[in-house]
Amino acid sequence: MAGIGASIGILVLSVSAGAGAFEGETVETTAPAARETTVSYGDLDLTSPVGQATLAHRIERAAREVCGATDLRRAGSLALATRNSACVEQAVSAATRQVPQPMVAATE
Repeated sequence: MAGIGASIGILVLSVSAGAGAFEGETVETTAPAARETTVSYGDLDLTSPVGQATLAHRIERAAREVCGATDLRRAGSLALATRNSACVEQAVSAATRQVPQPMVAATE
């Protein structure tokens, strides 16, 4: 079932201690650098495996764009690549939790 205007948000808040993904939370910090993007899925049938796979790909791609390079060469350091990888994992997890479960569960 495709919905009009259906979308999920990916919000990443980076602070000097590391990076984490938050959705719908207020976090106070002295110098945050927040980046976010929206992933639309209104054109997808989330009751189908193809629709679910397409959404998973979109979420992963958006998380990588927001979090930054996860490979050592492009990140520039192992520490940054590791932080970015953790950021991607957290962002994907947070975004996936926003997907309406009845739509996804229809194929399980």
